[in-house]
Amino acid sequence: QWINAEYGGRMIHDVFAPQGYKISIRDMPDWALAIAAKINKSAKFVSSSVGKIITYDISSMKDILKIEGRNVNDAIIDMCYSMIELKLASKKGKYVSNVTYLDDTELSFENVVQF
Repeated sequence: QWINAEYGGRMIHDVFAPQGYKISIRDMPDWALAIAAKINKSAKFVSSSVGKIITYDISSMKDILKIEGRNVNDAIIDMCYSMIELKLASKKGKYVSNVTYLDDTELSFENVVQF
């Protein structure tokens, strides 16, 4: 499934803006990203992939492991929810969780990531 930053940003915006999150759906001009890349590691990483199409071959996953890939849209939205639940992003006043806990253990970064 093909997805670009504008589509992904709009999809995240449509789900999280009603919950009080400010999600930008504007494109950053290439020249501004080039300047930001000089002073910020994350911007440098992003700038190196601007305009490139990245594809993945998951045929081995399907053929050998018999695993079907998830819908990309659902995976991105679930990732955003997980970041909020793991306190990697703040909860806003109108936030509505989509997480179902299997037991009473609170979801936290420490409980999920084992060092």
